[in-house]
Amino acid sequence: MLPANPVVQAEGQAPDQPDYYGKFYYSWDQNGTEPSQQTQILADPINSGVTTLPGKSMKLAAAFVASETLILTGSTITFHNYSSGIPNYFEWTFEGGDPAYYSGSDSVDIIYNEAGQYDVRLIISDGIDYDTLLLTDYIHVVGKVYPNPTTGVVNIFLEEELPAPINAEVYNVMGQKIYEQRFPEQTYPLISFDLSFLGAGTYTIRLVIRQRYIFARIILMEP
Repeated sequence: MLPANPVVQAEGQAPDQPDYYGKFYYSWDQNGTEPSQQTQILADPINSGVTTLPGKSMKLAAAFVASETLILTGSTITFHNYSSGIPNYFEWTFEGGDPAYYSGSDSVDIIYNEAGQYDVRLIISDGIDYDTLLLTDYIHVVGKVYPNPTTGVVNIFLEEELPAPINAEVYNVMGQKIYEQRFPEQTYPLISFDLSFLGAGTYTIRLVIRQRYIFARIILMEP
């Protein structure tokens, strides 16, 4: 619906020329007698009396964002829909999530109970066209320490405030420190290191973060 007295702007003929403003109803057919002086000639050339015009919708495009992409097992992620256009059909697929499927445009909470890397897909449609967004391995769900047992690579999820320097120490069953690695100014809440050079057995990892100690016990297997 056209507003009663909107303001329209007539641009100058050059960047250094002034811009002029006026009420829409006046510019409609009272600004002058020439076609270039009447908005009616452009908007309603046959004088039909129309008061609304159909707009041209934005291009249909599926889009979403997760509240976070790295979580511990059993945690919940909220997915927000940012699709454009005027879709009326939404089909979500959450690999590894609970629920695994969802239909709707509102934000949705998904629980991930198993560690792994999972895809998320959103299909939207306006009844004529459709668009799909698939993000492969978008969600990374981890245990505090994983995999455990492991054949070498160890990943540890950090819940401490970052960035911070982190020192990782590995001890054998005799309590002897046999390996040490430093992560200066760690910003990502996940650290990884490879212990495949060690023999099979049980080891204790001690992380030193901001003068705090975090311990984890791992089982190292032969490849």
